[in-house]
Amino acid sequence: MSPIMLHIWGPFAIQWYGFFIALGALAFLFMIKRDPRFPILNLQNCFDALFLWGAAAVLIGGRILHVIRHYDDYDSWTEWFAFWEPGYAVLGSTIAVLCVVPTYLYLHRVPLFPFLDLIATYVPLLQSIARLGCFFAGCCFGCATQVAWATIYTDTASLAPAYRMLHPAQLYSALGLFVVFLIMYFIARKTCKIPGQQVTLYLMLTSLERFITDFWRGDREMVPSVERMGIALSFHQLLALGIIISGGILFLTVTYSKRWRST
Repeated sequence: MSPIMLHIWGPFAIQWYGFFIALGALAFLFMIKRDPRFPILNLQNCFDALFLWGAAAVLIGGRILHVIRHYDDYDSWTEWFAFWEPGYAVLGSTIAVLCVVPTYLYLHRVPLFPFLDLIATYVPLLQSIARLGCFFAGCCFGCATQVAWATIYTDTASLAPAYRMLHPAQLYSALGLFVVFLIMYFIARKTCKIPGQQVTLYLMLTSLERFITDFWRGDREMVPSVERMGIALSFHQLLALGIIISGGILFLTVTYSKRWRST
């Protein structure tokens, strides 16, 4: 398969990676603007600008963490800013969004946790669709395998190793994130009524998805100090565990704290 969806002219082409990110963003906007909570939070006049700030945070945060973990893959520092090229860390994007969005909401006097609960319902859908772009681009590729559904990349422009049978880890992740979306949309949206419950549940579920699918990733970055202790977990898995634990503590706090529920 080729990472290029449509070649226009010379160096200009439409990448499958960018296409699926755009498709995911459109699906996200379509769904969220039809949610009954959208007008209640008075987001009609500020959401588009907030979406742009959030998108910038996704790009910058995801690229920064990817550069940190895959520094040797970049030939020049100028490639750090080639945002149209594949190479993003989902956890980095999540952390950046959680820093930028609350600041914007505070400045526009939009209640933080009700808004984050709204966003948390539909972000997994965006992430799931975007992972399909990773599959075509060859980034986030899986480890070697002999399973019948293995993927073999033959295009030299792909980021994955060529002519090797690999786990389609990107599709595993896309499926896992879509399951998270279904849980958030059909269950959490109706049962988690306390502000903050849905977003903390989202953080736990998406981090759990990353922790699990990372076992099939071929680009895992192990932590030597942890590996020497006999714990074969990657950097992203350790980070995911930290988010799961933090999310669980915050979920219990917002659920059982009377002071929290009265605010």
